[in-house]
Amino acid sequence: MEKKKGKNPVFRFFCSLKLTITLLILLAVVSIFGTVIPQRLADSQYLKHYPEALFRVMKFLGVFDLYHVWWFRLLLVLLIVNLIFCSLDRFPRAWRFISSPKKWLDWEEAKRFPLKDTFEVSGKNLSLDKASELAAAVLKHAGKTEKEGRIVLFHESGKISRLGVYFTHLSVIIIILGALIGSIFGFEAFVSLLEGTSTDTVYLRDGKNTPKKLDFVLRCDNFNISLYPNGMVKEYTSVLSVIKDGKVVIANQKVEVNHPLMFEGIRFYQASYEKQRSPLMTLAVLKREGGKEKVFKVMGGAKIPLNNGSTFSVVQYHPDLQGFGPAVQIMVRPKRGESKTFWIFLKYPKFDVKRGGEYVFVLKNVEELYSTGLQVTKDPGVWVVWFGCLLMVGGLIVTFFISHKRIWVILEPAGKKLRVAIAGSTNRNLIGFENDFKKLVGGMRESLGKRGPHPSKT
Repeated sequence: MEKKKGKNPVFRFFCSLKLTITLLILLAVVSIFGTVIPQRLADSQYLKHYPEALFRVMKFLGVFDLYHVWWFRLLLVLLIVNLIFCSLDRFPRAWRFISSPKKWLDWEEAKRFPLKDTFEVSGKNLSLDKASELAAAVLKHAGKTEKEGRIVLFHESGKISRLGVYFTHLSVIIIILGALIGSIFGFEAFVSLLEGTSTDTVYLRDGKNTPKKLDFVLRCDNFNISLYPNGMVKEYTSVLSVIKDGKVVIANQKVEVNHPLMFEGIRFYQASYEKQRSPLMTLAVLKREGGKEKVFKVMGGAKIPLNNGSTFSVVQYHPDLQGFGPAVQIMVRPKRGESKTFWIFLKYPKFDVKRGGEYVFVLKNVEELYSTGLQVTKDPGVWVVWFGCLLMVGGLIVTFFISHKRIWVILEPAGKKLRVAIAGSTNRNLIGFENDFKKLVGGMRESLGKRGPHPSKT
């Protein structure tokens, strides 16, 4: 005799409901820890909150990167295997139930159904075949089986509901596979870009800021920030371009919160911004004795050479020096002699004329600079997860909103009369099915010319 799969200890272990519950509890606990404990920070940040010995143990266990640690992935794989084995254990019976329905029902079996009705009609002007035609017209789309001088009509609907749980199992497996694909082949990173600059490198959020090179160049063309009248930030947006193989493939795309730029499966989200310590200052330098004006765009600390061999640099910037508005302190270093420092003002372009020296400096413009902070994500499993979610919704609808309804009508001669038995069953929503069953029995009695009480329910 062939050994049944249910007796195999390995098969029995993997299709165990206890294993399912255990895995779900473990995953829930791990997810709680992953929510409470910040993930993928630098070691120095964790050492501020945990003793070094505890930190070492937690890091070894992967507590600071729970969703990428090997044993968490193993739990997900075990849950997939568990769901597969559970489905394999129960699916054959469910498939036989819907693929080979019980179309024949004898009189004694009909009596054991929760919903049933029996009655007799005169067979004087109603043959067995004619009665089956009338009954089939009421039942609609019914299969007919005739043997032993008896006719049984069988009708069923909603048999797909028997497969709803397997659709749900499959959807969970697909969602977990999508999560694993994203965890293994995807990444989360961050990059900061100053206006006008570009990069082909982002930095992973792995606690070490590991650089990751991209196959293209990302350029920040512009960054805008708008404020409320009280000075609070209203919104901030970046204008980004993507350059690949020397060609601009995406030009001047506006990126704002919840509206990312996407290229080659990588998304760039507007996440933050940072004001630079030094603004961009436009300075004009001209010789006191005449000559063309030369314009420089500089930031604090920059060292700029002049034609006479001397250099100048911006020492510091003040947004409102003693109420006179934006001002810049300049230091001029001649080839020989001592350096000189002085202030120039945006609102007073001729202020430096009174100072001696070979050159006159004019502050023409001051522009505050911001760097945009972009969150970078790649998740190749996201569409797999979405497909799994849609399949889960479909599986739940099939499972909870569709009923497998079965109805049998038994017709057999009994002397000069015809005996009729009607039996019905459903796998859910018995109350709703009972109302439909009563209407069906009423129509059947009327069609066959019988008046009588409503069907019984035990």
